[in-house]
Amino acid sequence: MPGSVSFLGLGSSQLNADLIDQLREADEGVLLKPLERNAEKNIDQRTKFTDLSEKMKELKTASNFFSEDLTYLRRDVSVSGSGADVTTVDGVSPQKVSLHVNTLASNHIVESKGYDAEDAFLGIEKDETLIISLGDDEVEVSVTPFTRISDLKDNINDKLFGKVTASVLDTGGENGFKLILKTIDSGEDSELTFSVKSDENKTDKTDNGSSDNNDVKDRESTSSIGELFGFTTVSEPSDASFTFNGINIQRGSNKVDDLINGVTITLSNEDSDANFEIKQDLSTISERFGEFIEVLNETTTLLDDLTKYDIETSTAATFQGESRVVSIRSQITRVLLEILPDGSSLVDYGLDTNKEGEFTFNSDKFEELINQGGPEVEAFLNGKTKVEEAQLISSTIGYSSSEVNEINEDGSISTSTSKKPLSTDITINAGALVINDIRIGEIQLKAENTPAQNTQIVLEAINAKESETGVRAKLTGDNDQIMLINESGAEIDLVASSEAESFLGFKTSSEIGSSEYVPGIFSNLEEVFEELLVGEFSQLGLLESSLKSTTTKLDEERLNIIARLDSKYQIMEDQFAQYNVIINRFTTQFDALKQQIEFATANN
Repeated sequence: MPGSVSFLGLGSSQLNADLIDQLREADEGVLLKPLERNAEKNIDQRTKFTDLSEKMKELKTASNFFSEDLTYLRRDVSVSGSGADVTTVDGVSPQKVSLHVNTLASNHIVESKGYDAEDAFLGIEKDETLIISLGDDEVEVSVTPFTRISDLKDNINDKLFGKVTASVLDTGGENGFKLILKTIDSGEDSELTFSVKSDENKTDKTDNGSSDNNDVKDRESTSSIGELFGFTTVSEPSDASFTFNGINIQRGSNKVDDLINGVTITLSNEDSDANFEIKQDLSTISERFGEFIEVLNETTTLLDDLTKYDIETSTAATFQGESRVVSIRSQITRVLLEILPDGSSLVDYGLDTNKEGEFTFNSDKFEELINQGGPEVEAFLNGKTKVEEAQLISSTIGYSSSEVNEINEDGSISTSTSKKPLSTDITINAGALVINDIRIGEIQLKAENTPAQNTQIVLEAINAKESETGVRAKLTGDNDQIMLINESGAEIDLVASSEAESFLGFKTSSEIGSSEYVPGIFSNLEEVFEELLVGEFSQLGLLESSLKSTTTKLDEERLNIIARLDSKYQIMEDQFAQYNVIINRFTTQFDALKQQIEFATANN
């Protein structure tokens, strides 16, 4: 033991090491034993605190699912009819759409004349250059009398990779091998055209090694191609034609992804209907709520165990009386059983408590209300921003409009707007319409279109910039007017040129909406968890700091006491050693005196 005396001399039977050890043990019992008990309690509290903290974090994670916007952005799409397949990304506005597919878009497919084998020679008599045009692309493919049909296939695939596929197909019968060309893209813009140029004279070398210019024939018509390779059309390229909510639409592809942001429509059958509905997908909420209740009960049981007082044994749990822990359960329970301003509560969704104080929930009742609720469920669980949308509405689109002054019977003048059908196609230049400082692209109105069709053209142009403007356009009236909506409640600032005002029906104007956030059950619970868990000044953060501070103080106090005892008993050891020296000196003197006395007595 620190400060104990190993040897104090032989002069004393009382002032020895055993006595010092006994005295020190008595001091330590008074000074250190209470500290050790407090230290053990502190270790227990810190261990239990870790358990509580981890369980609270687990509960917060389970709760976060219901307070995350992503939970309510999930979408499910149902399709009836065989006309199209529909896919959607999360976050698309719930809506219903009706389609009727008139015709599908088709690729341009051509075939050559027949050959007797896949590796047959093309059968041309001189070098030729085949020119294949596809839109803005034009490639030249060189062929010779020694070029095989398989070689031509490979050359075309190399030259037009990603735009055309060339293959040799055995169609059966004599000379059944044909070169098949198919455009990757469909639509009227995917037409293949062919021409040929041929070298009548080979290049001759001059004496100095230079080459004379080739004498090249002019490019010949496709009739020459018929003679050379017999290319004929198997399938003409064509656009898809369909109606979208009654509006006639044409697209070069059967895959349409520009009508609704985030929605891809794949047309599949001609002369067929396809009606689809996009809804919130809340299918996982019931399952996740059951998991939340399970973790919640584990948490409340732990809180009860940590804060209870056993009357029979007069034993207090680790955090009995600790207000920062005792209050946690009541804070959580208060939010979960809270009645919102509209009168709704989780009790309506099947939440309850049993006689043991555990939370229960009726999964059937919960799921029934979830499936019925839609946006109301989101508002109840997570809260919702109530928005008064900023809105602007156009006048009728697709007409020529002008102001007309009329003289009334009383002599007064009144002004009205005259609208006339378009007599010619109209092009509204890019930037003639500006929404929230973003220029809307060029808009082409056609005289042959109905107002509804022209309105659809304008709508698509505006919605193409929705991600930049924050403004969405939707049809109104008889599908010949457009309503501009800023769903966030933010401003719509619109600048229209005279041309845009005349033909699009928009006037330069500004409209401001408003928004107000109304919290839900789990957004309120999220705030409670923030106060309980997040940061050093949260309830558990302060408790953790307090426990760490207690640990530090106990360690410091223990070291101070040991240091004081070490000093005290070192001094006592030194004093006992000095006392023993004195006692030994007296003992020696006494023994000498005793001998003298005994000697004197013996001589007498």
